[in-house]
Amino acid sequence: MRILPEKCSLFSGGLLSQLSVIALLTTTIILSFFGWQRVQTETDELTRSLYSSLEADSHRLATALELPLYNFDNETVTALCHSLLTDPNITQITVDSNSTQRIYTADNSTTLPDHSVEIISTESSITHNDLLIGKLIVQASTKTLQKQIRQTSRATLLQIFILDLFLVLSIIFFLSKTFIKPMHQLQDAAKNIAEGNLTHSIKTSSHNELGQLGDSLETMRSMLQEKISALETEISERQKTEKELFKTKNYLDNIINSMPSQLIGVDGNSQITLWNKQAETLSNISSYGADERSLNKIFPTLCKEKEEISRAISSRKIIFENARISQSGDSTKYEDITIYPLISNGVEGAVIRIDDVTSQHRMQEELAHSRKLDAIGQLAGGIAHDFNNMLGGIMGGAELLGMHVGDDAKAKRYLELIIESSKRAGELNRKLLSFARKDKIETGLVDVTRAMQETEAILTHSLDKQINISVTIETENTTVLGDLSQLQNALINLGINSGHAMPDGGELTYRIKETQLDQTYCSTSRFDIEPGQYLDIEIRDTGTGIALENQHRIFDPFFTTKIQGKGTGLGLAAVHGTVEQHHGAITLYSEPGKGSCFHIYLPLSKQESAAQPEEESIPVTGSGKILLIDDEPVIAASAKEILKSLGYQVTLAENGEEGLHIFTMDPDHFDLVLTDMVMPKMNGKECFLAMQKIKPNIRVLISSGFSRDTDIEALKEKGLKGFIRKPYTTIELSRAVALAIQ
Repeated sequence: MRILPEKCSLFSGGLLSQLSVIALLTTTIILSFFGWQRVQTETDELTRSLYSSLEADSHRLATALELPLYNFDNETVTALCHSLLTDPNITQITVDSNSTQRIYTADNSTTLPDHSVEIISTESSITHNDLLIGKLIVQASTKTLQKQIRQTSRATLLQIFILDLFLVLSIIFFLSKTFIKPMHQLQDAAKNIAEGNLTHSIKTSSHNELGQLGDSLETMRSMLQEKISALETEISERQKTEKELFKTKNYLDNIINSMPSQLIGVDGNSQITLWNKQAETLSNISSYGADERSLNKIFPTLCKEKEEISRAISSRKIIFENARISQSGDSTKYEDITIYPLISNGVEGAVIRIDDVTSQHRMQEELAHSRKLDAIGQLAGGIAHDFNNMLGGIMGGAELLGMHVGDDAKAKRYLELIIESSKRAGELNRKLLSFARKDKIETGLVDVTRAMQETEAILTHSLDKQINISVTIETENTTVLGDLSQLQNALINLGINSGHAMPDGGELTYRIKETQLDQTYCSTSRFDIEPGQYLDIEIRDTGTGIALENQHRIFDPFFTTKIQGKGTGLGLAAVHGTVEQHHGAITLYSEPGKGSCFHIYLPLSKQESAAQPEEESIPVTGSGKILLIDDEPVIAASAKEILKSLGYQVTLAENGEEGLHIFTMDPDHFDLVLTDMVMPKMNGKECFLAMQKIKPNIRVLISSGFSRDTDIEALKEKGLKGFIRKPYTTIELSRAVALAIQ
């Protein structure tokens, strides 16, 4: 509150007015000096007494307010302040906190405000443990003091009243100009700074110490404003950086968690520091619960990798382990393990990456298996021709000899033995070709129950009597589409293998039931199978079992764990090939010392198998001229004699070129051309196509022990009349020739 206006007209009279005032003041001072001195002495004593009393009361109150103000006990603060207001001289008590917040203010209701009475005040600091916590302002009235002074020196006061009044007004004016106004300006500035409003500059109308203080505050305000602005900018940048870091961390976490690999972070003591969702899913343990835990407890299968982890950290080199075998329940998994050394913030550790490469490993195995089969196919193709020619010569010679032995039963029995052995050898050769995937199976409706009954009978007489064989059929429909001989051989092979695994006897159980294979099973199977109803043939034994490291190789050709001379390694490989050709699947579960269990899955057929017709045992005779082309003299000689015995005229040629030359000389002379497929100089296919150009309706019958059915079918579409597989019997040859020559 300003007592005087900013512009006062007191000195508007110029220099004269100023001198008059000076003279008036001088005269007043001289005239009233002695009287005023007496009054002043008494006044000083009363005033000092009042000030001393006020300061003492203020100090006691400030001391009493220390703990209540520090503990924010406003009720106690109010009570203490009210106790001081009982003094009639006290007009107002104000308590402010250190943050300029007003805690308490009150006026003395018993002392009516009198603007003519001077108010004196004291300001005391309130501290707690040398810490400023607030201030106390106590104002008191001089009314009583003035009354006492007037009573004792009324006359003297009247004389100096004008002087006193003038002096008071002069002082007020002076203070207004030099102190009060600048103080208000500084107070407003301090309030703005306290409220955080730093945009208003600080200006004072004084050029004395208060003006210098104002300039210092302005400098401080300006610097503070710059510092706050810089701090706000820094905070904003830091918040932006933190957001970017948070986004980056989330992005990296998403990348790590979306990877199909298991990623595990460990420190130098093999304690888990972090891992991704894939590792969390496969271990069924949350990553939050795995922090600072031992790798051996969370991943027991990685115990043996501890040394490799230490070696990777110490050498700071990447260590890779390829296709490590991991057993999970009934399945075998292959995993690639890569250990990356990691140095972060001075802490040594490693990142372990585990990739499931089971599918890739199986593909490599299948590729290697396919290459082996191709190699075996090439081997089989190389020997099949000569082998079948030998068998053909043996069978042909035996059948021709049978025509001349008459009624000699003993000789006929020997000849039948030769022919039957040759047929079995030919069947063995067909199996070898079928196994090598060079020969297509002859499909038909097969009753697996019938095949199982015959298998049981054969195994009962073949295996050790200590082995108990049992067959359980749990379904009525056991009909599949396939080859009876091959399926029966597969069942026998598995039974014989089981028998070899039980040298001291045991249980061999065949169990046949119907099952449903869904899309999930078929898509994860290594076999090319479709969802649907399947016949499940289970072959279980109580033998020695198969070691884990050998289970993935048992279907490989020539792989065997038997001693030399006890096994060829083709039995299970042939079973595998048979199952594949029947569009089925085969699985194995084995535990060493407990036994093995195979499951063969074959697609069920809704049709019932037909009864097998009995073959006629009488050769078909005929007539006509036949050109016989074969590079094997034994086959050529035996076939010529057989055809002659059937009523045909036969002309021989040693190879395709000779046969084509003979045919070219008189194309209409021959009713049929019987040619081998595989020959030097010109093979059967080339010979047939060349003859067809000369005589489009030429009748040609091709024989071979090693020919792809697709090649034969293609030649049939071009006019080939038939095909007969070597080695053949007289009856088979007679039927093929009769059918082709018609």
